[in-house]
Amino acid sequence: MKVRDLVFLLIGGLLVVLGMLLNSVLVIDVNAQDDSQVLTVKEIRCKRLVVGDGNHQFSVFNGYVQCDGVVVKKSITLVDDKFNFRGKFGLDTGSNANLKIYGDDGRTTVAYLGLNNGKNGEMVLDLRSKSKIDKRSVTIGINNNGGGVDISNKSGESVSLCDKFRNKR
Repeated sequence: MKVRDLVFLLIGGLLVVLGMLLNSVLVIDVNAQDDSQVLTVKEIRCKRLVVGDGNHQFSVFNGYVQCDGVVVKKSITLVDDKFNFRGKFGLDTGSNANLKIYGDDGRTTVAYLGLNNGKNGEMVLDLRSKSKIDKRSVTIGINNNGGGVDISNKSGESVSLCDKFRNKR
């Protein structure tokens, strides 16, 4: 070998070693699977943010929050440790407060406290069975007579109530 070839070989080896050293000093490896690393960001700006897979998605667009196709504005969504929807506390379209609690499927409403839109616009508390087959329910609301309680059994039939004078209603 000539001296010139040895010099080029030495320079090439030094460049490789220098590149490895600079890489280890200047570049930090990032591992997205490691729970010990926490990223703190002051602000992120984007036109639309979608988080989730094909079945469950959480998206933010133009100030609206959408969870699994349901637009949620001015509310707090409650999820369990597996990120299944369990409830919502917030405002409806008329800026009236309401609370909804969902069953195990995350879609069926089993408890509702809020405005009774259908009848007289007063507040109502509606409790239903978590089972889709079972039709038990209790509804407590304000009506024209002051207040009322509607109770249904497993088959959905209304249950009679007695007042303090034992008058059935």
